Amino acid sequence: MAIKELPKEQNSTDLISLLESHQLKEKAISATPKADFSYGFFDGEQYLGGITANVFMNTMHVQLLAVAEEVRGKAIGQQLLHTVEAEATKLKCTYITIHTQDYQALTFYQKFGYQVFGQLPDMPFTGTTKYYLYKRLDKADA
Repeated sequence: MAIKELPKEQNSTDLISLLESHQLKEKAISATPKADFSYGFFDGEQYLGGITANVFMNTMHVQLLAVAEEVRGKAIGQQLLHTVEAEATKLKCTYITIHTQDYQALTFYQKFGYQVFGQLPDMPFTGTTKYYLYKRLDKADA
């Protein structure tokens, strides 16, 4: 037996297979195929921001969301967030999760109904706090 370095994509695929097999055995719930989303916001050909998210089982996770500094405050982030929330609703997700730093968009997400469920001080570097947030989609919306 030995530990060997592997390409991340190959290792991820194999790990997911092991985890899905365990989940099926323990919970008798098969994993829903993962869905990935990636949207950009443009003014003509100029890229002004974007969002990426993925769905696994009943949860969408927003991975990245950013808007160019010169157009912040013009509801671009809101439009991007609502776009993936609509996808989550179509896929009958129960939750959406996201994480942000204290100097980034904590109040932005809270304004749209996201609630803090955890925080880590001095993460990922000393002097900042990482916040973990979720939003439960209403049963009427999901």
